[in-house]
Amino acid sequence: MYELLHRITGEGLAVEYCFSRQPFSPDPSMVAVQIQFTNNTTSETKNLHIEEPRL
Repeated sequence: MYELLHRITGEGLAVEYCFSRQPFSPDPSMVAVQIQFTNNTTSETKNLHIEEPRL
């Protein structure tokens, strides 16, 4: 896993990612990316959203 957002910079929210290195089934020329969100606070994390990718 690689760090995308450090928990201090993200005010408790940390984001890590890794590449599966396996072909993405809809398009073999692409690779899937696993993204892990971790809430390092005791409060509930709200209003997270992921925007449409820009290819």
